[in-house]
Amino acid sequence: MKTTVDLDDDLHAKLQNAARLIGEKPTTILRLAIREGLPILTKKFQPHPSEGYFTDASSDADRIAFEKAMGSATMQESER
Repeated sequence: MKTTVDLDDDLHAKLQNAARLIGEKPTTILRLAIREGLPILTKKFQPHPSEGYFTDASSDADRIAFEKAMGSATMQESER
């Protein structure tokens, strides 16, 4: 898919600087930036879970018992 993107002067200068630093073509830099930024952007616009969504996942007693068990676990020493 080929797409045209209009960049303002400031963003164009930042893109050229990034291309020089990384040593890649500007199109590659744009693809990398989109791949890295899309998950952040989509997460920002996802609705928050409703109140109490995770309340039945585990009780405080379960969490406390788990933390106590993990705290008393013995660490195996390396054989080296």
